[in-house]
Amino acid sequence: MWVYVVILLTLLLAGVPSLLAAGANNLASVVLMSEWQVVSQEVDFPRCRERLETSAAERYLSLALGWDPTHQRALLNRGRVAWLEGDCAEAEVNWERALLIAPQDQVAALWLFLTSGADAHTLPGCLAPDDLALYFYQAGRRAEANDAEDAALAWGELSLELSPDQHAADWLARLHQREGRKEEAIAVWQRVAAALPPEEPNHWWALGQAAELGQEWEQAVWAYGQGTVVAQEPYDFWMRQGGALEHLARQEEAEGAYRQALVARPDLADAYVSLGNLRAFQDDYEGAVEWFMKAREVDPGVNPFLSLGVIYYVHGNDTQAKVWLEAALRIAPEDVDSNLYLALTLDRMGEKAQAVTFLERSLAQAPRHRWRLVVELGDWKLALGDREGALAAYQRALEMMPEEGMIKQRIQMVVEVKD
Repeated sequence: MWVYVVILLTLLLAGVPSLLAAGANNLASVVLMSEWQVVSQEVDFPRCRERLETSAAERYLSLALGWDPTHQRALLNRGRVAWLEGDCAEAEVNWERALLIAPQDQVAALWLFLTSGADAHTLPGCLAPDDLALYFYQAGRRAEANDAEDAALAWGELSLELSPDQHAADWLARLHQREGRKEEAIAVWQRVAAALPPEEPNHWWALGQAAELGQEWEQAVWAYGQGTVVAQEPYDFWMRQGGALEHLARQEEAEGAYRQALVARPDLADAYVSLGNLRAFQDDYEGAVEWFMKAREVDPGVNPFLSLGVIYYVHGNDTQAKVWLEAALRIAPEDVDSNLYLALTLDRMGEKAQAVTFLERSLAQAPRHRWRLVVELGDWKLALGDREGALAAYQRALEMMPEEGMIKQRIQMVVEVKD
């Protein structure tokens, strides 16, 4: 009997350090819940730096690891503390030890991956590349929404390195394009194409996108054509091929591509609109209206009058453009493009005061990253003698593009004239 009692006491005493360590680590976790918020709220790409001088969780973790040096959760938290205090080497060591003890711990694996340089070739086995790439892509979009472009690019590049995803590539390429980095945008798609075999539809999509950006329209037609062969859902390939053929002024072939798109997805409106545009550019306005109305039957959100207004604007028929664009605004008064094209039409007709009103409406709906239009607004206001309004527009544009010398010149001109 006494033998069993001794064995039981021995087992209980052996478990005491682990229980004490767990308790101390729980206290540390409570403290870290508030301290770690500064990290969880950051949109920048994770950088190890000093965020606080000393964590209040430090003393509890010292107790926990003193009682049980192999307590995995305490090691994980000790890495967090080191990260907060800017002790990068200590953070990495603790996360390495935590991962050795629990190789499937994705939290330890993720932070060790980021701390050790985020090299896609050394990705821990417990982290799925596609899932992690999606996480990084979403982080990049959050960074973009917070105007942290460098962070957005860093997140996006890492996402693409882990998985050649079409959506991430499209977003990253547009991010480069928006800042005038065309070669970098082309390189994004070339990387995707190189990472995928020809049997993958996205291989051909990436080649087509790269060709479009480089204005290599024959190459784009060929790439999208190859995509229609291997894709189970070829609608998008037919649509892009039709657009590339239009750039080559091969209108009959473009119509054929759009009709193939209709066969693939008769429930989508874009092909109807594209066929309507083709008719309009051939001065067949009755045919254009017929296609636009079919598009509206498929999708009530389609505004056929906007399409006609833009076509007349491009052809220089401002009177008709104004009629159709005003009709478009009766359907959707806040539409960005309808307001914009009506503003451009009115400006060309010499009705600059009205043009300013509609341009301001367009910018109010989509103000981000449209600095050239904001400069245009300033120019129009200056032409109307509204120097204060012009200066406000130029300064707003400068906030969007702080290094753009052309905006600075306009501001200087207005200030000097006022003085």
